[in-house]
Amino acid sequence: MGMQFAGGIVLFMAAGWGLDRWLHLTPVFTIAGTLLGGVLSFLSVYRRLQADIQANKRDRGNRV
Repeated sequence: MGMQFAGGIVLFMAAGWGLDRWLHLTPVFTIAGTLLGGVLSFLSVYRRLQADIQANKRDRGNRV
């Protein structure tokens, strides 16, 4: 999950950097891409953890 979190940030930052280079607006899209990547990566990891917690609760209920 750590790689997923870091990868999302790096991917969006790189996309923002590419847009900045293309549109000559440095560092507008680099910063926006980094922030967007951080938020989306956090949400992705959070949802995955919540799904794991729910699955764990279901498994415990089936054992009894």
